[in-house]
Amino acid sequence: MVTTDEINYIHINQNTIIFVEHAVFLAGIMSILENHGQKISRVKIENYTNREANSLYIAQVRNDEMKEKASSLLKKDNTTRILFLKESFKIEEIEELIDLGVKGILLTELDEIQLIDAVIQLQKGNIYIDHVYMNELIYRERELVRSSNNSFVLKEILTNKEFEAFLLLSEGLSNIEISKRMGISDKTVKNHISNILDKLEVKDRLAAVVKALKNNWIKIGA
Repeated sequence: MVTTDEINYIHINQNTIIFVEHAVFLAGIMSILENHGQKISRVKIENYTNREANSLYIAQVRNDEMKEKASSLLKKDNTTRILFLKESFKIEEIEELIDLGVKGILLTELDEIQLIDAVIQLQKGNIYIDHVYMNELIYRERELVRSSNNSFVLKEILTNKEFEAFLLLSEGLSNIEISKRMGISDKTVKNHISNILDKLEVKDRLAAVVKALKNNWIKIGA
């Protein structure tokens, strides 16, 4: 068990920490991020004391200890942005981790663009969920949808291209997949999504879809 003495660092660090289970992934992730201009340091959670604020760290943590150590860190400083990088997740586990305060859920089977995007989103204070799990998380909100569909509200808020991007986003598609479907660049997709989040006054993609469902702006499924 991790004690409060083992994890003692200054409050409001607003640091981002990546939890990985295997050393081989740790080295690879560090290399990718450093190649993209991210300064990242390897730490041992037990020795994590008085770290520099607004920094990026990575730690090797056993799978069966990740949740416990994340909880201990967040009790000390709930501004810490934690990204879990694992081979697989259960959907119930993801919901528990989000409720706990974990900001990032990412599978080890990823590409460089996805990794960079996830880290940047966490550094901005947003939530990042691997698109593989987005569909199921969205569908678990489907009971919030009433029988009618007021998509015209979204069409008044968003441009035509933003609306198209949002519908694809709500299907759980990644930026790259949206880019291919719309025939536009990944950068343009990111701009569309950034505009969507601003206009809907939410911080992340999942929150945008859930808000649209709750307000009956979109309807998922038959």
